[in-house]
Amino acid sequence: MGFNNDTKFNGGQYSIAGHDLPFGHYWDIADHTFVICNVDSSGDPLQFHCYGGVSGSHQTYPAITGRGDHRLAKAICCFNPDESRTDFDHKTGGRLLLGDCCGIIYGVTGVCHQMANRILASSNSGIMISAAGYWASVSAYGVYGSGGLVSGPTAGMAWVAYYAACLAMTGITESNKEPLLGASEDESSQKLMVNAMNLEKEHAENKELPGLRLKLVATHRLGADFASDKMDKLVQFQMGFDGIKKNIDESYIAKDISSTRHASLVNIEYNKFLTKCAQVITTEEYKQLFGLTPGNTYELIDTEIAKDTTHPTSEGK
Repeated sequence: MGFNNDTKFNGGQYSIAGHDLPFGHYWDIADHTFVICNVDSSGDPLQFHCYGGVSGSHQTYPAITGRGDHRLAKAICCFNPDESRTDFDHKTGGRLLLGDCCGIIYGVTGVCHQMANRILASSNSGIMISAAGYWASVSAYGVYGSGGLVSGPTAGMAWVAYYAACLAMTGITESNKEPLLGASEDESSQKLMVNAMNLEKEHAENKELPGLRLKLVATHRLGADFASDKMDKLVQFQMGFDGIKKNIDESYIAKDISSTRHASLVNIEYNKFLTKCAQVITTEEYKQLFGLTPGNTYELIDTEIAKDTTHPTSEGK
């Protein structure tokens, strides 16, 4: 069975606010991202909530559109291409033991931006580059997320292996799959998608991968001529953040801290990373790279979503 271009894919986004920010500080607004697929005119659309919702304030829909394979999208979302549901909003249970997570542990290996990008990898829609806060989350997790599950059928599976498994269960091979490049994307964004996928393939076992992800995005956003000494510093800061985050992740997975505590600690460390970056790049470079305003706080992980998710070592069905 080859790739089936039978479904219209629409990516959407809406604003979400930060929580409990002290007086005198300001949030950079982030957008939640989701995907809705229309298989045909007679059936209900497939709604991929990406651990949030499919409607909200200041919504942009569609923010991105294209065509793709709905069975592959379901396989990516819940590891079951034949799932009969049309509403993919589960945060518990299922084949992945973590609901409709796209192979991502929320807050540990990615957030909604990475979930949406993974689902859109089953189409030619592109990626959710217009979402507020998107480039910030990509600086932390990469375009497609930073890893696989801790438990369940995809334990330890990185994105490229997870994607290959989803292709296999739908009968799609690389030789009969249409190129999934965003038809409406500009050439540089198409190149980023290809380079991001290749980076994950070539460096899946490389301890320096988090820094390489940031370098890829920084080159895309700031150009190949961006100062090498600044780039080295940014990569150094990112690797430092990632090392601390891994320790926090391990405490969460070991159940030493709660999901909300994990989210709060990672958010604190990510904002320390942003502060360091702001000290070595210009204000305009900072805005271009992260899509944020220097000095503002950014909530990388939504604590309200985090508290509703199943622990990644849960064996509950």
